[in-house]
Amino acid sequence: MVLDYSQTSIMSSSVRQRFGRIGIPELNCVVLDGYSHKRSSPQLQTHNSGISSFVRILVSTLEHPVAVFKALQYALVDGYHNTKHPGHVPTAEECVVMLKYFGDSVDLWQGSDTSRRTLRSFPIHLAVYGNLVSLGVRSGVLLMDDVPKDCMEHWERSTSLVLLRPCHSLIQF
Repeated sequence: MVLDYSQTSIMSSSVRQRFGRIGIPELNCVVLDGYSHKRSSPQLQTHNSGISSFVRILVSTLEHPVAVFKALQYALVDGYHNTKHPGHVPTAEECVVMLKYFGDSVDLWQGSDTSRRTLRSFPIHLAVYGNLVSLGVRSGVLLMDDVPKDCMEHWERSTSLVLLRPCHSLIQF
C-alpha cells in the first residue's frame, strides 16, 4: 500500500506527513527513475521518463480517497499486528487531520457504503475520555463541551453508543 504524493498541493502536506508517520509508504520516484536510467539505453534516457511514470499510473494518490481508505486499512488495522514493520499509533491531532481530509473529499466517496463502513472501522475517532476508538456498527454521539462526562461510561456501554468529543474544526455549521 503505497501513495504517490507528486501531484499533491501544499494544503495536503500535513496529510502526507500524517500518513507517512502511521506507516503508509510514499512512492519514491527518484529511486525508481535512477534505477531505470542505470539500466536503460542512452536513447531511452532522453525521453525524461522512467519506471516512475508507469508506476504512477498504478499507485493511488490523495485525489482518490477510496484508494486511500485501502492504504489506511492496511496501516491502521491489517498491518497493525505486523511485528516486522508495526505502524505508528496515531495521535488525536493526527486523527483530526485524517478526518478533515476525508471530510473535505466526502463528495468523492460518500456514495460508497464500503467506504463509510471502512472509515467507521478505523480507530481514529476521539471519544470523550480521550481515547481513540473505532465506531464499527455502533452509533456515535457528539457531546457538547458543557455536558458533564462523569459517570457516562456506564451509560455509554449499556446503550452501545460511542460518546465522541467534539472537534470544532470538523463540525460544519
